[in-house]
Amino acid sequence: MTDFDRVVEVLHGVRNIVLDPALSSRVTVKNPADYVTGTDYAVQEYLRVALAGIYPGAALVSEENPQNNYGSRAVWILDPIDGTTNLIHGYGKSAVSLALVADGEGVFGAVYNPFSDEMFTARRGGGAYLNGRPIHCAERRSLSECLANTETSPYYKESSEVSFEILRRLFLRCQDIRVLGSAALGLAYVAAGRADLFMSRNLKPWDHAATGIIIKEAGGCISDFSGRPLGYEGVECVIAGAPGIWDELREFAAEFKSKTEWSENVY
Repeated sequence: MTDFDRVVEVLHGVRNIVLDPALSSRVTVKNPADYVTGTDYAVQEYLRVALAGIYPGAALVSEENPQNNYGSRAVWILDPIDGTTNLIHGYGKSAVSLALVADGEGVFGAVYNPFSDEMFTARRGGGAYLNGRPIHCAERRSLSECLANTETSPYYKESSEVSFEILRRLFLRCQDIRVLGSAALGLAYVAAGRADLFMSRNLKPWDHAATGIIIKEAGGCISDFSGRPLGYEGVECVIAGAPGIWDELREFAAEFKSKTEWSENVY
């Protein structure tokens, strides 16, 4: 068993934590539309201990960790629960998202939905998988053929006009759109060919670090709205999709570039 196999095994171990209603009912409001539950903290602590036993020298950057830093050559980037509002409402679309980044490059990514028991994984140069079976982005040639995943940026309601203008115009260009309430799952579904593209403003590193690796290994593309590679230390506006529609998607996203520039740093 490789170290990454051990990580996947550890991730399966969060299922009982995530499905425990006593933990998900302990809700704290961090900011408007931004919540944390007992589940978030329990998953984070479980993985902090388990990952330290597998990679003792790797740092942990997590949404609920108040002391995030990139002081180590190798860094785990964790969202203990992506889709916390979904979790609170019992919606069944929440995921644990975990990536290993070494020297600024993504090495391994996993997104696990304990409700469906679906584990999306990829390691650099090793392909992408769903529960151990290879996955690939869909083959599309035009946005008009596409089902698009997107998000509403609920933490940034003051700029909702821009967010919903993007949704409206994306809807007009595509067959239809879906909002899962979990960016990690929305991106993972693109890697699995369930959706053809993803587009959303204001994502944090723990929203896209793992799925960025998974999408690339599934044959897809991912970048910011300008087509630049995504970083791991700030808020990003993210697009992802199959190669056949990539040029068209980048051109569409570039129309919104001037409205999506952020200087906020997440640390």
